[in-house]
Amino acid sequence: MKKPLLIAICLSAAAMALSAQKSHAQLTPEPPKNITWPLFEGATDSTFLKWVEDRLAAMKSSEGESAAAPDNPNDEGRTDNLDDQNNLDNPGSPENLDTPGNDVGGANPGEILMVHFDVDKHGHVANVHVMSGGHAACDIKAIIESSPDWTPGRKKRRPVEILYHIIRKTPDGPLEFKRQHELESEMPTFQGGGLDVFRNWVMQQLVYPPAAQGLDIEGRVTMKFVVNRRGEVENLEEVSSPSTILTTEAARVIFISPRWEPGTIEGVPVRVAYLLPIDFKLERETKVVYRIGTNRRLPSRW
Repeated sequence: MKKPLLIAICLSAAAMALSAQKSHAQLTPEPPKNITWPLFEGATDSTFLKWVEDRLAAMKSSEGESAAAPDNPNDEGRTDNLDDQNNLDNPGSPENLDTPGNDVGGANPGEILMVHFDVDKHGHVANVHVMSGGHAACDIKAIIESSPDWTPGRKKRRPVEILYHIIRKTPDGPLEFKRQHELESEMPTFQGGGLDVFRNWVMQQLVYPPAAQGLDIEGRVTMKFVVNRRGEVENLEEVSSPSTILTTEAARVIFISPRWEPGTIEGVPVRVAYLLPIDFKLERETKVVYRIGTNRRLPSRW
């Protein structure tokens, strides 16, 4: 008779903070080593913030001129339509709002502004995403997307992709420029605890499928899922599994997970992806067979 035994459920320590679309960043990463940071217009990467601020000030100035002269929409001296001049995305368009729940009219009260972007291996600015901040963040997104090429960063002389963030913590506060490892981040929590609490909860919910027992199926199932900005589990998918029977049971349990407290970067809720390996193993009974040996050689004396 074989008895079901779940011998291990381990959460991988690697978690990824994902934007609403393509880009991603590791939460609480280690400071990089052997990195030569990208250069912007021949200067250090932090000078890019001054470039953004100058463009943002020009945008606000042109908006003020437009408000002062509403009867002259075709005035050749106007510079408020930066989108037409620089082929930028419409900063107020809904498709540029990567964070669900942000109204096109602006940021939520108390919400900080955060936009992140990559400088890729060729020095191009790519994957510009608004994490939070409404219209103001979308204006900054449009400016970043108009950036000239950088000198790419390098690690051990090889070009590498570098992730940056521009943050403003209060509506009237200054913009801050941060590299990925400089961010303040918090991992999601589950029922007041960390990964161990979730692991124990999964252990209590799992049932070894009778069909798998009957077919002698065992092995490791690895599932991937995301804890979204609302603390809900989503995007559940199988990474590897010896059987769909075991996958179905693992998916069932993860899918019914209670709500988490979401992870944050600089106080902004973010999506965090996890890998969850689950080992299903059948415990086999051990039969002990005793053998009684016979001595064919009789003693010479009794």
